[in-house]
Amino acid sequence: MNEQSDHGSPVRNLSINFTSELKWLYYELFKNVPCLDSCYADLLNKLQENEHIRSSMCPDSDPVPAYAASPASGSTVPLGMVLHADTFADSLSGFESRIPYLLEAGVTFLHICSLPAHEKEEEIVRLFHACHQAGIRVCISIKTMFHSPAALNRTISDMLFFADTGADFMYPETLPGQRLKPSVLRILKIICETVRPSFRIVGDRSHSGIEMKYECSFLYTANLMSAIWNSVATGNVALLKYEADHCTLLPEDPLFLNYLRRQDLLNWDLDYAFLGSSGIDERVHRHFLNDFFTGIYPGSCSRGNLFHAGSYGTSSGLCGTTASFCGIEKYGFEGNRQGVSASVDLMLMLYALVFSLPGIPVVCSGDEIGMVNDYSYRRKKELLSDDRYLHHSRFRTDLAEKRHQEGTVPNRIFTMLMTLCQIRREHPGLFLSAPSWTLDTWSSSTLALVRETKAEKFIGLYNFSSETDVAWINEQDGPYTDLLSGDSAEAQGVSLPPYSFRWLLKSK
Repeated sequence: MNEQSDHGSPVRNLSINFTSELKWLYYELFKNVPCLDSCYADLLNKLQENEHIRSSMCPDSDPVPAYAASPASGSTVPLGMVLHADTFADSLSGFESRIPYLLEAGVTFLHICSLPAHEKEEEIVRLFHACHQAGIRVCISIKTMFHSPAALNRTISDMLFFADTGADFMYPETLPGQRLKPSVLRILKIICETVRPSFRIVGDRSHSGIEMKYECSFLYTANLMSAIWNSVATGNVALLKYEADHCTLLPEDPLFLNYLRRQDLLNWDLDYAFLGSSGIDERVHRHFLNDFFTGIYPGSCSRGNLFHAGSYGTSSGLCGTTASFCGIEKYGFEGNRQGVSASVDLMLMLYALVFSLPGIPVVCSGDEIGMVNDYSYRRKKELLSDDRYLHHSRFRTDLAEKRHQEGTVPNRIFTMLMTLCQIRREHPGLFLSAPSWTLDTWSSSTLALVRETKAEKFIGLYNFSSETDVAWINEQDGPYTDLLSGDSAEAQGVSLPPYSFRWLLKSK
């Protein structure tokens, strides 16, 4: 490798430390690849060209530099939403026209998938600007390919395109079953730090794959999400309690993004060592979970599909919406109003938990109005082989219009989520960094989560059982206030109806 070539034209404005680390990582990643020198030179030329583009832009071209570690400012408590650009609206102008809807839903962090780079640049700039004007920060999923130097160069080019058009964050999106290599993530990080200091990376925290916390500003809690759905299937919160407590042991930076579903697959990224200590076999348990959430398991009300179901034991994950996983689809199809009501109870209990965890809650677009699986893709030959279209469906404007119509499923879900948002804004005990821990409830089905500041103490109780349960906690520092009803309550031996939750708060 010719080290001297990195210190002169065309990269004379890039730091020597930057190019040295970048080159080492690049050449280690693509050992013995023909024409590697040429590919690396192309990358540096692209970075230098981007520096010229940036210098010709207005001084504030980097969007909101202060938005570095957190989207929260002052008393704002952020809420995220993840969606597909091509299903949320028919066009980017149509997308822009729905920003008021996002604001009504309380969204301040927007994760957009399926937005192609290097196309419709002016429209993308306008959309991102409109989001910023509305107080919404934008994260873009970028297909991250690294099977060859040219593929990684294209990924970096896409990343710089979205940074230049106004995005605040990128999420490196890989193919199903593919793991992002640490060296690739590091390459993206050092380019961002040097060329676009305000552009940050969002990653995943999981049990499998690499540790991303050192390279990312935000981390999706993929392992916690898997544990939540595991508790739905088993009715047991032991693993979920363990994961919730483990999260509190990690550093505050990066911030966590807590969610139930995204626009990807539901994977069983569980701590099988912990489960194994209770005699649970990983392969058997994966099969049980897949059976449960595809509705095969007796008594299951879930409706999902296996992705790559041909290799059942090694499927890449599950497809389906939150509402369908919770039973709203099944009972709605059957005309079972009681079943639908219980399924909505379950869905709202799960989101109440997500909204009370440390970090930023993220809602999957469509969940707020109870969208179920869409099977229309099966009528299109070109889409038939990809079951992800089951939950990549068109935004249901007909359901959105019912969000203010009392007695409807969209109204019940949307209203409760907005209520939870408002409560979070008003109480420091639910702010991003308020410390958290769990309490023993002496029940296998009920989770108790505590958040506490100098001003307030919050206790969230969540019943994962289809039967009434009691959280046998014994906090003797009451009385507390039930944040949903406004009634006075004691945090001792609290009874919880099936799939219900209680939010209790004590001001100090």
